[in-house]
Amino acid sequence: MNVEEFWNLAFIAAMHRLSPAEAEIEANKALDIVIKHWQSTHGDLKPVWTPFAQQRLSEIYRQSRSSDQGAGEAADKS
Repeated sequence: MNVEEFWNLAFIAAMHRLSPAEAEIEANKALDIVIKHWQSTHGDLKPVWTPFAQQRLSEIYRQSRSSDQGAGEAADKS
């Protein structure tokens, strides 16, 4: 499954219970979570250029941002 396929499915799933704007936010959160998961399983990475939407989820390397710190905790409290 690539990024585009995953995001589309996450968005459609969220649309069953949320407004379109909220579903977009939820799909973005789900994508971020799955990227973090697969990134944590990578050992030795080799950079390869592929359009983002076509990348396989298990092949994404995402650099952490300072805004990632505690982001899940803030979402849980709201």
